[in-house]
Amino acid sequence: MTQPELTQEFLLRLRSFVARRSPPGVDPQDIVQDVVTRLWSQPQRPQGKRLHGWLFTAARNAVIDAYRRRRPQHDLEEAQQLSEMLEAPSALEELGQCLQPLLTPLQDSDRELLLSVDGKGLSQADLARQLQVPASTIKARVQRARARLRAQVEACCWLMHDAQGRLLDFHPRPGSPCGS
Repeated sequence: MTQPELTQEFLLRLRSFVARRSPPGVDPQDIVQDVVTRLWSQPQRPQGKRLHGWLFTAARNAVIDAYRRRRPQHDLEEAQQLSEMLEAPSALEELGQCLQPLLTPLQDSDRELLLSVDGKGLSQADLARQLQVPASTIKARVQRARARLRAQVEACCWLMHDAQGRLLDFHPRPGSPCGS
C-alpha cells in the first residue's frame, strides 16, 4: 500500500466531501484551501495513514465553523440547518444504501449470510444454531463473505478512512460497474 499523498484527485474528493456539507453561499474550495493551509502550518504534520483522516476531520470542523459564522445569534433557521448537517447520514450510512446492487453478484450463500447477520442483526451464534453448524464455521463464512463484498465495494468506490480505520467518505470510481 502506498503512502497517502495530497494529489489533485484526493483534493477533488475532499472538495466534494466539503461541498455536500457546506452552507449555501460558501465556496467549498475556500474551506479546502483553509484546511490545507492549516495543515502546512502544523509544526508536526500528520504522516502516512493519518494524513487523509486529519484532513477530513479538519474539513468537517471547518464546515461546522462556516455554519457558526453565518448564524446570527437568534436565527432558528440557520441553527436548524446546522443541526440537520450534523445529523446527516454518515458516509457509512450512505454507503450502506448503495450496497444492495453490490450484493447481487455475490453467491446466494454469501448474500444470505450477510443479510441475516448484517442486515437483520441476527447473531452469528444464533445463525449457527439455526443452521445446525458450529459457530466457528459461521464466523469463517461470514468473514469470507464480508471480504468478497468489500472487494466489490472497493472495485466500485474509493474509500477514505481515518487513522482508526473508520469510514470518512467514499466516491464512485469513474467507469465503475456500479454507476455513479
